[in-house]
Amino acid sequence: MNAIGVLDVVLNIAASEAVAAGYAEITVGHLLIALAKVSELNGTSPEAGLALPARQEFDLLGIDPRRFRRRLRELFGRRGNPPQSALVHRTPACKTVISDAEGLARAAGVPLDASLLVRAAFAGWVASGGSGSDGLGIAPIEEIPTEL
Repeated sequence: MNAIGVLDVVLNIAASEAVAAGYAEITVGHLLIALAKVSELNGTSPEAGLALPARQEFDLLGIDPRRFRRRLRELFGRRGNPPQSALVHRTPACKTVISDAEGLARAAGVPLDASLLVRAAFAGWVASGGSGSDGLGIAPIEEIPTEL
């Protein structure tokens, strides 16, 4: 699957997560939830091909994607009713993560894959102190799930 396909799949999942939780934008946290979901895909669908790179990156970090995803959902909670607009934008921090992942791919001379998105998302998450510089308003990094 090409880089656009990777981004399309991940962003679609992240947008669904954001809307379901009542957020009007895709945050880095929603991107991480989506990547954790992607890491657990299996079967023969084209999307399942994204799973291995993401799963390997989570394994390298020592993170159980399912527990991590569930914990992030708990931390974010629900903000009430889903947004009325069908269009869900990305926060500036989310855009930065994607740009950073694309930069990692260029520097390595490889196509963008889910592992680079995982790596860039965690780098951005840690750099923001886990405070959700994109408006998550959750606790500081020491209160981020213990899976980290």
